[in-house]
Amino acid sequence: MIAYPALGTPAELDEDDVGVRRTIMNVYGGALVWEAQDQRTYEKIQTSELSIVDLLLARIYHAPAAEWDGLFRELVGVDPDLALSVLENGLEIVGMDPIEIAPHVTRESLTPLLAEANESYRQRAIALLGRIGE
Repeated sequence: MIAYPALGTPAELDEDDVGVRRTIMNVYGGALVWEAQDQRTYEKIQTSELSIVDLLLARIYHAPAAEWDGLFRELVGVDPDLALSVLENGLEIVGMDPIEIAPHVTRESLTPLLAEANESYRQRAIALLGRIGE
């Protein structure tokens, strides 16, 4: 996930020049969009659609290690293939240092993957048992 400064650098912006009158979060199935109204121009400002998966990955990346296991469980429920990939390869966000969450994930968190109907998911989860925490 990459954020670009659409309005300029912080040095170019005066706090009084940027602001919103109202903020709305719209949730659509597996994604959300934030929108707001500029306080000076009354124009609508809107983010691109953010998937629940993108938000979960951002939460994992920025959360303390003690919270990674619970967030990983949420990711398993939304996208098991990506959850396995994060354990296998670490979590890498473009322009940021990768993090290794596997040592902080419990065996209990792999249980849904070990019971998956998808044989590939089960095999990958079994191969990860030696790399995760207790």
